[in-house]
Amino acid sequence: ISKVLDMATGVNTEIIMYSKKYYVLTIIVALLMLVTITANFLLIPKYGLIGAAYSSSIGVLIYNAMKFFWVKYEYGFEMTSPKYFLVLLLATITFLLLYFIPDFDKVIVNSILKSSIVLVLFLFPVLYFRLSPEFNSILFHLRKRFLKLVLKGKI
Repeated sequence: ISKVLDMATGVNTEIIMYSKKYYVLTIIVALLMLVTITANFLLIPKYGLIGAAYSSSIGVLIYNAMKFFWVKYEYGFEMTSPKYFLVLLLATITFLLLYFIPDFDKVIVNSILKSSIVLVLFLFPVLYFRLSPEFNSILFHLRKRFLKLVLKGKI
């Protein structure tokens, strides 16, 4: 989960790293280390391995928030849009629902049910509300290619 959080913030690390104030990244990493170690001391005794995972996620979340706000403060731009947070919310809701749905003995039933949930709760809203223009463009291109193949009789 912490790596997904890290990927979700885009290229903030690179922006800071290649700027004149690259040393800020060292400070932010040191703060990440302090937060993670503190969270480990607090969470591991009570929750064990899950506590370590939580502390890592908390540290990475704070680390990415600091990078995000530094880039916004220092350079006046952000690498996300409000639509981006809506996509994250949809993905989180979909993930949680899939996580709590019990698995069935039949693999095909699991596959159909969980794929349908992803389609309805994530893909359809992302497409319908045009939350990702790049994604919509790719699907439009694929649909066009598919229709050409169908019209030529190759499918």
